[in-house]
Amino acid sequence: IIKGNLQKLGGEAEPLDKFTDNALLYFARGVSMWELYVSPDLLTDGEWNALAKSIRWAQDRFDVLRSTEMIGGDPGESLAYGYAHFAGNHGIIAARNPSIEPQTLKASLSPSMGLDPKASSLIVERVYPTRWISPKLYKAGSNLEILLQGYETAVYEIYPLKDASEPLLAGVTFEVLQESENKYTVRFYDAEKGARLLNPEMVRTVKYGGKSIKPNKFLIPVRSLPEIVSQESVQLSSQENQPEINIKFDLHKPAEEATLAVLLEPAGESIGEREPEVSAFLDGEKVELKVEQQKGRWGWYTFKVRPGKHTSRIIIAQKENGAENGARPHFPQGEKENMKEDGWTGKVSVWL
Repeated sequence: IIKGNLQKLGGEAEPLDKFTDNALLYFARGVSMWELYVSPDLLTDGEWNALAKSIRWAQDRFDVLRSTEMIGGDPGESLAYGYAHFAGNHGIIAARNPSIEPQTLKASLSPSMGLDPKASSLIVERVYPTRWISPKLYKAGSNLEILLQGYETAVYEIYPLKDASEPLLAGVTFEVLQESENKYTVRFYDAEKGARLLNPEMVRTVKYGGKSIKPNKFLIPVRSLPEIVSQESVQLSSQENQPEINIKFDLHKPAEEATLAVLLEPAGESIGEREPEVSAFLDGEKVELKVEQQKGRWGWYTFKVRPGKHTSRIIIAQKENGAENGARPHFPQGEKENMKEDGWTGKVSVWL
């Protein structure tokens, strides 16, 4: 982990959630020598807390983390990948999606990687970035499919049902609000089909919706998160070698703020060349763009939006210092052979 006066791998304004992703994944890979090249005066309280929690977590699970197998695809090709660890009837899978597109990482609970061949009634629990427990029980030899959202880093722990020390509310994304000897309070946000308690014998009574329910009778109705964006449309046009993207969307509450992002990825001979200039307008007013890029490889251009109906216009223009650095959109069918050979060619995508 490097964050010092001479080098900051996450950049000058690395968000706390991304710092935490990178810190936890570093320890969750199973490394035995922890190298922290940090300048203490640069780290915020949140970053110190993320480091401390990650180190304590890894220390507590070192017997499992010490055996590692890399799984998934090639991160250099933007494919989802991960690190699998097994010891006895316990396991840990640390997964990452290096692409903005959602991906599924396939993993096997294979005895060849250290899992007890007789292991059964196994819980699969996501412990980061949110908590979720699979309603399904697994055994040695089972296959997992882990859905990862764009750029998501996630950690899953695998353990026998009999080892659970708390009520296991499965099939919901939840957080624990209160935990004591006689009371366990959770808040959940969505519920999939089959959401239930996996160990009702551990619970005396359940209070839900103002009613007391027997634990073995407790079933949660399906609940989906509300649609945040609607009436979205994206139109691409090109005039005089200058692509323009027109966007319409309605951002609903409870979202308080969102980010509209444009991703430019050069293709062919444009790889390694200078990027075109990007400007953006929101509801007719020009906005200041935040730019993150690896020059000649990719570039993100982002700005914040509040709830409400919006229109946005994105203009991708040629450089003022030479037509050879102009811009042209990437069309997947037919149009490419009619393009001029002296401009920037690449893929443009819009994300909210």
